[in-house]
Amino acid sequence: MKNNKPLILLLLATIFLIASCSEDLEPKTKKEVITKEVESTENNTSAIIKDISPEAFKRKIANGNRQLIDVRTPAEYSNGTIEDAINLDFNGGVFENEYENLDPNQTVLIFCASGGRSTKAKMLLKERGFQEVYNLIGGYNNWPH
Repeated sequence: MKNNKPLILLLLATIFLIASCSEDLEPKTKKEVITKEVESTENNTSAIIKDISPEAFKRKIANGNRQLIDVRTPAEYSNGTIEDAINLDFNGGVFENEYENLDPNQTVLIFCASGGRSTKAKMLLKERGFQEVYNLIGGYNNWPH
């Protein structure tokens, strides 16, 4: 019987270990699934966040009822911009401080010089719940002026 005692202890320890692992695993798995479903639901909105061509951008401007935002620097803005564009400098922090004054339920048309800053601004607006944001592909450099 003495020879079987270590074997029995090992067997009991193994059973205990397996049982305790499977109990911990199931609640975590269920919790992870629930969390992923909630995240998916929160991100699954009817928002339209797109990069569009200069031609499509022109049509959106002509439609009216939009907010036209130039996220370039004031110096770039002063060298020329799209008519009626509001300058909210992305790199200078103006955009971060002023975007809250924009209407999240109204169409936003956004551009910079080549598309880098406006893409970042577009994503920030998406995160903040804006429903319709269009970014000019190629930026102002691609704008026919």
